[in-house]
Amino acid sequence: MAKLILLLSLLMVFVSCGKDGSLWPTQATAVSTKIEPAQSEAYSYQFTGFKCNTDEHSFTTFELACEALKDHELNNDCAEVRREELFLSAGCPGSFS
Repeated sequence: MAKLILLLSLLMVFVSCGKDGSLWPTQATAVSTKIEPAQSEAYSYQFTGFKCNTDEHSFTTFELACEALKDHELNNDCAEVRREELFLSAGCPGSFS
């Protein structure tokens, strides 16, 4: 009787382990992925206010955009407070002044 229970237990293990009854997988599943090249990001801003406009400025790097936010001449001496807020909220390195 004990041999029968052991035999039935082993049979259940083999049946529940896979469709072919083996403990180990017989086939590996290959996963194909396609990696796209990184796209460059563009950074731009424009502020307008009462009688002033920074004009639109675009940059290829985050660092250049941060430096431009501090440039009063480039921004027509416009929207200094808003440019500083963007500088801080974007996490630009250094200080605005």
